[in-house]
Amino acid sequence: MTHLKVTMDFINGTLSGFTNGVSVDYTTAKSFKLTGLDGDTIYTYDFIITTEQIGPASVKAMTVNGIATDSVAFVPPATLVPYVKGLTNFSKAEIAFWRQVLEIVLTPPL
Repeated sequence: MTHLKVTMDFINGTLSGFTNGVSVDYTTAKSFKLTGLDGDTIYTYDFIITTEQIGPASVKAMTVNGIATDSVAFVPPATLVPYVKGLTNFSKAEIAFWRQVLEIVLTPPL
């Protein structure tokens, strides 16, 4: 894991802060950003490669129409429920996630 060459491609955004195909030490987290299709929204990710069992991924916090959540609940199989401190119009909500984590598990361990 100290000399892996990783290539990522996104169909729904533009990758920045990451160079494809370059040998890098992935024993520690690497950060990168993805600019959304609107050209303005920037999503920040921590990229982790591990041989350990992990998951599932989690969302620690969200912002809905500028209001930070108190917490975010996961309802299986794939629903996130944000709890906010105030009233907002959810029919036209702008939502941002904080510190999403992208993790890859290599099996079998290297």
